Amino acid sequence: MNKRVVISIALIVALGLVLAIKKARFGSAVPDIGKWSGEADEIVIEGAGSSLRLHKKDGKWVINEAAYPADAKAVVKLENQLRDLELADLISEKPHLDRFDLDAGKARRVVARRDKKPLRDILLGKKSSTYRHTYVKLADRPEVFLARGPLADDFAKSADDLRDKEVIKIDQASIESFEIEYKGARLSFAKKTVEIKDEKPAADPAAPKGTDAGKGAGTNKDAKPVTVAKWTCAQLGGAELDEGKLNGILSSFASVVADAYAERPDPALMRARTCSIKLRAGGKDMTLVIAGRETADRKRYLATSSESPYAFFLNAHGAERYFVTAADMKKK
Repeated sequence: MNKRVVISIALIVALGLVLAIKKARFGSAVPDIGKWSGEADEIVIEGAGSSLRLHKKDGKWVINEAAYPADAKAVVKLENQLRDLELADLISEKPHLDRFDLDAGKARRVVARRDKKPLRDILLGKKSSTYRHTYVKLADRPEVFLARGPLADDFAKSADDLRDKEVIKIDQASIESFEIEYKGARLSFAKKTVEIKDEKPAADPAAPKGTDAGKGAGTNKDAKPVTVAKWTCAQLGGAELDEGKLNGILSSFASVVADAYAERPDPALMRARTCSIKLRAGGKDMTLVIAGRETADRKRYLATSSESPYAFFLNAHGAERYFVTAADMKKK
């Protein structure tokens, strides 16, 4: 056999053995950290100059000691990521933490607890070069591991990121009336139910079944009246409403979502009332007041609602859909 071929085969075999040994060594060193059953009741994220505590109060997730209502779906997602955490590979047996942003000042410590007992306690470093993994360290082990997922981004959330920003939520069918005041003019909308007759023609009883014969021979005397909702605007008299604009406003009340909360609202903006909405739904009166626009380049508006104790911002689209006049609401 050719000497070069023998050397090549030997090198391939040696390389395979090295890879096999490395794989066996590193694979066995990746611990099975398991999953917990049940639910956590606290998640604490500390580091990178911030501290965030998510905890349950009266069965609901809240944020920090101020107990701001949290976005339950977002918090449960974080909880699931911690519970289902999967270590993909051992990167370093020695704690070279600075190389992976796991040293003090850069790492985020994340602890999930139930009844004050730790369920998961880890340090999160930077993302891998593929952005699909994150360098992590378990609190009770010195090694550095790669964990699946961009955890460095997922847990870099601020309190505002995780707050429940839905400030109004109303079943559209329950809305009885609403009023919009804009540019010094008021538009009052009311819903009433009316009965309409079924104008479908009665079938000719003499016509063969399954055919269209006899249609149009007369009205259906046995048809029951149908009850429908009809909206009117007092300021438009008997004029028909633009159904598209009306339905756009009505459907918006199903979920009015803040762009962000205003921690220290500008008093001048609070006094600058641009538009106000009063509505009645399910026997309850509610308000949404859109104050001033934040700045010319940031097209969002400061707002308040009877359904939230906090001032908040609405983006331009969310606010300006209520900026309507009588001419806008009249059917063209």
